[in-house]
Parts: sequence; structure tokens; C-alpha cells
Amino acid sequence: MFQPNVRFFVAHLGDQAAGCGAVALFDGYAEVKRMYTREAARGRGVGKALLGRIEREARDASKPMLRLETGTLQAEAIGLYERCGFRTCGPFGHYAELPPHRIATAYSMKVAVAPHPNPLPERGEGECGPVLPRVPVPRATGRGTG
Repeated sequence: MFQPNVRFFVAHLGDQAAGCGAVALFDGYAEVKRMYTREAARGRGVGKALLGRIEREARDASKPMLRLETGTLQAEAIGLYERCGFRTCGPFGHYAELPPHRIATAYSMKVAVAPHPNPLPERGEGECGPVLPRVPVPRATGRGTG
């Protein structure tokens, strides 16, 4: 997880860590990695805040596409990703090289990232909302490892 191309973020509710997530930067795209929200913090915008911060990091790195792999049984996560504009796609990166039985329970998704310096458009209610730092609570902070 802690490689030079990976940025890790922690979301806070008040002074408590409520969730975390990471983005890995590759040639031509970025990949959402290891998003997690504590059960007590779910439904409070933590996942949206993390995803917004991850999307901003991808945009700042001039990556045109944000991709992810998640489990087919992760219905809440898939719902969040779909509300945030992600759509299904075929396996990518190293996942595309795996035998079919290794990715049978994987769900690949992608979303286009608005190019920098044009800001992402404001989004309506029920979608991901504005990209941090304009979301005051919860907040997702972090720094790269490289």
C-alpha cells in the first residue's frame, strides 16, 4: 500500500478517524484503493468525502480516468460509486491478466476525471457533491508517501 505512487487519506468526524482510502497513480489512470468507513460513521458522508478527495488527487496528477475494483457483494459501496458517476467496465491493469476464476467476484468500474485546471462541476444532491476542501465535515486529509 505504501508505494511512491500511492496517496493515503484519513477522513475525520470531529477529532475521530472515521474512514480511510487511497489512490494509486499509474500511467494513464488512477485507481481507488482500500476505501473503508467505520460502521458507526456510515451514512454520514464519509465515503463521499474520501472519494471526492481521491478524485481531486487524480485530477491534480492529470489522470484522465479513475478506476476501481470492488467485490460483487459490496452493494453499499457499489451504490456509492454509481451515485458518484462510476460505471462498470472490463478488468484493467494487472486484473486484466488474471485468470477468470480469480476475478469472478470482482466488479470493475471507472469514471472520467475532469482535466486540471478546470474544476469539477458542482454536483446535485444525492451525488458525490463538491470536491474537498469545500466539504467542511467530514474531512479527508492525507499526504502522499512519495
